[in-house]
Amino acid sequence: MKNNSLLLILLVLLILFFISYLHYSFSILKYPFDWDPSEGYICYHILNILDGKPCYYIDSDYPAYYVYPPFFLFTVLPLKLVLNDILLCSRLISFLASLCIGAVLYFWARKISSDNTFVPVITALFFFAPGITSFWLPLGRVDTLAQLFMLFGIYLCIYNPQKSFRWFAGILFLTFATFTKQTGIFGVLIVFTVTLCESSLKALKFFSWIFFLHLVIFGLIFFWAGKPFFENIFGTYMAQPYEYQLLKYYFRSFFVCMPIFISIGIYGSYLFLKKKIHLQIVIFFILCVISTLLVAKRGSSWNLLIPFTLGLSLICGVTIRELDRKLQNFVYLLLIIQILLLAVYNPLYVKYPNDNHRESGYKILEYVKNHSGPLLTEQFETFANRFGKTIFVEGDLGYELFAANKWNAKKLVQDIVSQNFSLVLFTGEGGFVQPVKDALREYYVPVDRLSIGLYSGERYLYILEPKYVESSP
Repeated sequence: MKNNSLLLILLVLLILFFISYLHYSFSILKYPFDWDPSEGYICYHILNILDGKPCYYIDSDYPAYYVYPPFFLFTVLPLKLVLNDILLCSRLISFLASLCIGAVLYFWARKISSDNTFVPVITALFFFAPGITSFWLPLGRVDTLAQLFMLFGIYLCIYNPQKSFRWFAGILFLTFATFTKQTGIFGVLIVFTVTLCESSLKALKFFSWIFFLHLVIFGLIFFWAGKPFFENIFGTYMAQPYEYQLLKYYFRSFFVCMPIFISIGIYGSYLFLKKKIHLQIVIFFILCVISTLLVAKRGSSWNLLIPFTLGLSLICGVTIRELDRKLQNFVYLLLIIQILLLAVYNPLYVKYPNDNHRESGYKILEYVKNHSGPLLTEQFETFANRFGKTIFVEGDLGYELFAANKWNAKKLVQDIVSQNFSLVLFTGEGGFVQPVKDALREYYVPVDRLSIGLYSGERYLYILEPKYVESSP
């Protein structure tokens, strides 16, 4: 009875967290402006494709090109023709992908734990509990869809190798993952490692097919986009340096937020290795953790910790199944404490969009609408997208290239000095590099300061106009 009571409490808490995630997601879906500073940047490139413009190009004066493979853009395009709102379409795809990830986790755990009704449900719900990563899932970015393709591909390849159609479908989804986001390649590494442990011949067969598919799709995209495709998705990414302080910050925050989840995951790995069972899940967990080390690259964020949460969800759920009743009671109690910890401590303290955020957004749109000349925006490209404005430089991208000496910002500074921009949207921090900030302070003047909403809280956006100086007679 005690076991059932603890399990019931755990399930209720997880369901409440899932409802909270749904509430957050619906509030994001209805919000008409960027909730992450770079959502509009992705939408901008979808508009470019619709207008017949390239999303990959080499331009040393204005770096605003796309740094991911194009599959997410191609996924959003058909939906855009139906719903018309690109920001809504991209978020809707991410939100639905997050629910599908939960479904895959459920079926994966059920395949292992067919004798336990609750383990698959707990496994799926674990994924949505940590706000430190779940806040990112419904955002209109590439990460959630890439994780879905990767997870589904791994599941089909590992658990259905005897069924050729499912196995080939798994390889196809793994390929989709890589061409949605570069880190999707870890899905290929996971399946290859698992297959190699079983049979070198099967591993060779898998590698041959996955290499062939990657080569074909890369060739098709290269034919469509040319050399800039390779330069943008690899050259730009490689330019970002690793910073130990970033790794320390993100991992410390993650460990402080989820110490019990992580401890159970480590214990489960030890238990499975000792008993030589569920080795596929151990390999999956370990490589998911390794993939999160990329969070140390400058410009990375909490999205790169999503695979860590994926791995923890699966291994924690399956670990419960392998424990005896006494240990299960203890683990249920620990997990209840962990869920309560997530409720009271979240280093991000994720916010929800409110009426003040909407009011500020519409005021910014009025400024953009009433200025007919070129617009310079540090981030928040949605405001430019609404009126077909060109994005001259993507803030974070420009910052990274400048730091790597791959962009000098001279042309942009000259344009600011010449006051070629009729309006500038500037947060006063973030992406603009120092020479650009200095030029803006000298040649532009703030006319308004508006509080805008972000997942991590509020930020002020300064509206700048040219500081016209009349020449003396």
